[in-house]
Amino acid sequence: MQNLGHIDLVDDDIGLTEAMHHLLTSVGHEVRVWTDPLVFLSHLPNQYPSVIITDMCMKGMSGLELHRQLIAMGCTVPIIYISAVSTPRQTIQAMKLGAHDFLIKPFDRKELLDAVALGMLTHIRLSEMKRQQADRQRSLLDLTPREREVLFLMCSGYGNAEIVDALHISLATTKQYKTQIKQKLQLNSLSELMRFTQGLALESDSVHRAKSQ
Repeated sequence: MQNLGHIDLVDDDIGLTEAMHHLLTSVGHEVRVWTDPLVFLSHLPNQYPSVIITDMCMKGMSGLELHRQLIAMGCTVPIIYISAVSTPRQTIQAMKLGAHDFLIKPFDRKELLDAVALGMLTHIRLSEMKRQQADRQRSLLDLTPREREVLFLMCSGYGNAEIVDALHISLATTKQYKTQIKQKLQLNSLSELMRFTQGLALESDSVHRAKSQ
């Protein structure tokens, strides 16, 4: 059977986890069951794609506390909450933390499988976005230090005259740097450049110095 994805099921309800484990593995998912959230936190998933399913109310640590710990540890795997007794406030907190879905017990087979399937797609998209961002960040290494400085100032809204003043270079040199940057990054316009650099680390110490002058 094809492996559709990896699921970590964190819940101290043995009966429910057994039933969910049987259902999820029967359709092709790989499933690990954890009755202790603290133990799970020391064995975070590294499979792809993945989904985490957690109960809101557990002994020792709530689903919200687990979610906060996962965020602090840099885990971006989509999280699906399951609960029978959550308050509206808890539900809102879960969504603010970025919960992928929230299933109210008793939920049916289709609800669970649909939530998991969409969670897997979300993880695939997130992973692709991270890969693309890493590729874009690496492409900046093709730029010279001065070109990176010019790029940062361009993305900060500096016009040609302001770049000339900030970096103490001529207008012709500024325009040449901008042309070289677009050629190296294979971009045609400033709007493409802004989209390309969104979320990337651009600034350098020399730019800090230039901005303070």
